[in-house]
Amino acid sequence: MQDVKKAPVGSALEALAGRVAGVQVTSESGKPGSDLNIVIRGANSLTQDNSPLYVIDGFPLEDANNGILNPDEIESIEVLKDASATAIYGARGANGVILITTKKGEAGAPQINYTGYLGSQNIINTIDLMDGYEFVRLQQERDPVGSQENYFRDGLTLEDYRTLPSYDWQDVIFRDATMHNHSLSVMGGNANTKYSFSGNIFDQQGIIINSGFSRKQGKITLDQSFSKLKVGINATYSSTLTNGSNPATPESNFSAMNYLMFSIWGYIIRIQL
Repeated sequence: MQDVKKAPVGSALEALAGRVAGVQVTSESGKPGSDLNIVIRGANSLTQDNSPLYVIDGFPLEDANNGILNPDEIESIEVLKDASATAIYGARGANGVILITTKKGEAGAPQINYTGYLGSQNIINTIDLMDGYEFVRLQQERDPVGSQENYFRDGLTLEDYRTLPSYDWQDVIFRDATMHNHSLSVMGGNANTKYSFSGNIFDQQGIIINSGFSRKQGKITLDQSFSKLKVGINATYSSTLTNGSNPATPESNFSAMNYLMFSIWGYIIRIQL
């Protein structure tokens, strides 16, 4: 987990990408908070779901929301592959099992831990698009009659478009986005009573305007041992909010022209007349 925490991501499962042999972790899109596709030892079915079984603190969960888990609350992550998964969990473990163990209180003096970071995200490469002059020249070559009506009114010539201002839609939709994470925990106890309290606030803006992901989480654990009885409480509250359109999903039908990025790269360049 020490290596996993070095990656500034909102989910510990997202940080597993490239770290575990035989485990393929991909995001359905670059949108913050998007679902993850995790496949262990390759796909077992062409038509059915290939997602593994998640076991969090001993409780099996299918279709677990990876965004609700705070990476700072995770003690360890184990991946069961091959026959070891099906031997323990039967058919439910046919696609592999991911075992997640969260932190709990330990005997000793109270410990207060805080972790946090602040980061920035930005576009490092964009698609090279035509400027206003290049666009109008293309239209003139494609349709001389139509371009005359649309672009050469009021005495405008092709050379005029060299100086007329125009802008790239990528500059409009992309932004420098911030992200920050804050985690605070208190844990301790004695031989008979162990406790822990923790809270987390995570907020990530998307590099596409009006997109982002935020999470607020609180967790309480209490383990009490009696002479012949042990009682434990493990309660977690998590609230997540994801906003913005998914660039990997078409807005209406399944036409390629309805994808967000197609609209950005293929839309008519705006020219200020």
